[in-house]
Amino acid sequence: MEYRIKNKDDELRWMVCHGRAAKDAEGKTLGWFCSITDVEELVQTRHEALLIQERIKAVLEGSRKLFSLDITTTMR
Repeated sequence: MEYRIKNKDDELRWMVCHGRAAKDAEGKTLGWFCSITDVEELVQTRHEALLIQERIKAVLEGSRKLFSLDITTTMR
């Protein structure tokens, strides 16, 4: 699960949490193992890549309009 949390400097940071229950032979939960990882840079990079992708799409759509040719016209 990804979520944002404030650090000691009051900055919001993206974190990812993974957890799993430790169980005995009968399936009774004995405890939990959990890891929390700061993924702020990953989320920022993912966001920047999405913005670049949107810009490229806009440029390509614009260039199609600029360079569309009418192939039904004959040259003399």
